[in-house]
Amino acid sequence: MVDKFKQTRHNTTYQIHLRVKRKVEKGQSITLHGGIPELGWNKEKPGYRMKWQEGDYWVTDEPITTKQYYFQYKYVLWDDSSNSIVSYERGIDRLIDCEVLDDHSTNSQFGFVFNTKAGEDSHCVILDEVFEAFTTCFSVNFPEPDISDSMVLIGSHKAIPTILMMKDTDPTSWMPVKYGEAKQPFKITCLMENTSSGENGQWKIATTENQVMYEYQLSNKTKNSKLIERAPKRNFTILDPSKYKGELGASGSTLWANTEEVFVVNGFVNKADGNFELEFKFQKIEEFGVTIGSYPQKDNDISQLRSNGCNSVLDI
Repeated sequence: MVDKFKQTRHNTTYQIHLRVKRKVEKGQSITLHGGIPELGWNKEKPGYRMKWQEGDYWVTDEPITTKQYYFQYKYVLWDDSSNSIVSYERGIDRLIDCEVLDDHSTNSQFGFVFNTKAGEDSHCVILDEVFEAFTTCFSVNFPEPDISDSMVLIGSHKAIPTILMMKDTDPTSWMPVKYGEAKQPFKITCLMENTSSGENGQWKIATTENQVMYEYQLSNKTKNSKLIERAPKRNFTILDPSKYKGELGASGSTLWANTEEVFVVNGFVNKADGNFELEFKFQKIEEFGVTIGSYPQKDNDISQLRSNGCNSVLDI
């Protein structure tokens, strides 16, 4: 069967504009190096020279025009007098996926008129980034919340020690798959450093920045109650950007739903965690010979079910 995505997008030209804030010394500038010819194939040459803008912003004056909808790249501090690299942006290489960025054909949210060459098969995208950092959006649903309930995110990463989450103002798109209708989960977006990596910014396993452990805690001041998710704690691992194959663009979504392994794409991780994990409970309905309850996560949960006469689990 022909892949619909490849069939409809293979003739598209992508015009990409980027902006990042970075103060530099006199005689220095910011250049872009990346894994496409328009960005120098990651060679130690200027790549793409960015233009300085008021407020120490660096922007792409002319669009990066390419047929490749996803690729790796990095911001580089450049010495103009010696025409050489001063230093690479720390952290793992960046990933862009144009297929999950909105199409901007004329002006941008930067207040800067970009030089675009709009055409029928042209897709113009704009990305505003934070130097040596990325953002992560955490969202979790509590099936039957009380109006006085509040959710707290507690994590191992210094960006999320303890943060109060807010109810999403708009019904979210990932819940109808589970419930048949849109829900309003608790949600918070955090800025996280991207400064730890291997040599020359390559991905490095088992750093405190690319492996994050966290949990959700439901509180109700009116009832003076506190409910913590059952063990084990949640976690996610940031994957090697060189292994990315355009998964989000192919799916047309930014969501990493109920998965422990993610890529940072467009400077963003959209972590949709499904339901708050309540304590493991079940009860047997003798009349039908079946047991109903929350799903098992640990070996001990399986042992409890087995001792109660269960020999299979059906997730519905």
